[in-house]
Amino acid sequence: MSVTPRYSEEPKGVVLKQTPKPGRMVDEGATIARVVAQPLPRVPRVIANNLAQAKRILRNAGYKVDVRQQNSTTARDGDLVTQTPAAGTGLRPGRTVRLVVINNICTPGYSPCLPEGPSDYDCFGGEGNGPFTEPGVTYRVTGFDPHDLDREGDGYGCE
Repeated sequence: MSVTPRYSEEPKGVVLKQTPKPGRMVDEGATIARVVAQPLPRVPRVIANNLAQAKRILRNAGYKVDVRQQNSTTARDGDLVTQTPAAGTGLRPGRTVRLVVINNICTPGYSPCLPEGPSDYDCFGGEGNGPFTEPGVTYRVTGFDPHDLDREGDGYGCE
C-alpha cells in the first residue's frame, strides 16, 4: 500500500482518495494507493521581527510575501503592524502572506512629529507665509533643522 499525504481541512489521517476504489476486488499483492489528510501548516508569527527577518521566516516556511506600506506620524518607521492571514492560521505553502509596514512621514530631527510635505514650516504665531506649526507646541530639534525653527540653537523650536 502506498500512502500520499495531502493538505486538507479534514482531520489528520482521513482517507481522501483511494485507488482502486473501496469495495473493488483486487489481486493478491496488488498495490492500493491512498491519499490521506495532512493538516495545513500554520502561518508563523512575524510581527515582532524586522521586515527582513519576517520575510525570511515566511519564505522559509514556503509562503510568498506581499509588503504594503502604511503612512503614520506616530509609529516608528519600519515597524510591522499587521500580517494577513494572522499567525497560527492554516495556510497552504505557496500562498501569500501580506505584511503591513509603517512608513513614518515625519520630518527627521523634530519631536513631536512634523509631517513631511511642505518645503518650509513657520512657527505658529510668528512671521512667515506658512504653512504653520501646531499652536502652542514646542518642538525638540534633535539634528538638522531644515525649517529653521530653532533660531537660538538651544535644541527647541517654536518656544
